[in-house]
Amino acid sequence: MQERLVPAIYLPLFCLHSLAGYMSELPIGYGKNITYIEHVEQIKDQLPMDTESLVLLDFTSASEQPYQLEELGLNHPKCQLIVLNAPQNLRTSQLLKLGKIKGLFYQNMSASEVALGIEHILKGQLFLPDQVMKQLLDYYQSVMIRHGKPHQHNLTPREMDVLRLLRSGASNTRLADELFISEHTIKSHLYKIFRKLNIKNRNQAIEWAYKFLP
Repeated sequence: MQERLVPAIYLPLFCLHSLAGYMSELPIGYGKNITYIEHVEQIKDQLPMDTESLVLLDFTSASEQPYQLEELGLNHPKCQLIVLNAPQNLRTSQLLKLGKIKGLFYQNMSASEVALGIEHILKGQLFLPDQVMKQLLDYYQSVMIRHGKPHQHNLTPREMDVLRLLRSGASNTRLADELFISEHTIKSHLYKIFRKLNIKNRNQAIEWAYKFLP
């Protein structure tokens, strides 16, 4: 069996220790380019500022740390994310919270399949399921619409503030704290938002906010 060698040009990879088992399937010699970390919060202290790099996380860690990922995107614009063990049928709002994803692998994929996909990523390619590509394309097309003819709505400035915070995944308690109002008032705002936008729940409100709010 022919050995797979590391490509001449490769990117540094930052990986959670809990995912180390996947690394044994990578090409020979690549191990020296991997930096292992214990927690997502440690990534920002390890990443180079102006160098392309990859961060390998499991879906649970990535989805539970939206603020850290947003901070990474702002402070390290050349950093891109590879997400493992993702559930199928992800909502677009869940995908967008992941930031700059270069690759996404579902839970039912084997370690060897993941390693092969990471090799493609190391060569500068994307590795995203067709459904994920379609969702992201639909979203970015909606962005073009949003920046074209204005989307009509009758939301108040306060209701738009609620939607912007809701888009970040904030709970009702956090919404109330951020806006200095009661949770009862938050619930009242959400009810009015749902009615005005003709939607039924928070997830649909988040989808709307991603599509149409700046």
